[in-house]
Amino acid sequence: MYKYEYEKISCRFSNLETILGSNYNTTDFKRVIKKHMRNGERYVGFIPTKQGFFGRLKEIELVFEVVEEN
Repeated sequence: MYKYEYEKISCRFSNLETILGSNYNTTDFKRVIKKHMRNGERYVGFIPTKQGFFGRLKEIELVFEVVEEN
């Protein structure tokens, strides 16, 4: 059986990227995913939880799958 763990991540831009409006800072995403993978969890996707103007993501929840042993 599987259970799912969620971790909130704030999406932010650097100063230049805010002006250009193209790229998110992904350092935190990679660190969090690697941390969960070391614990045997599998990254399965993300859920947008907050959006700003023009649909820009402000916050997401990363979703991880955990095998639950009986």
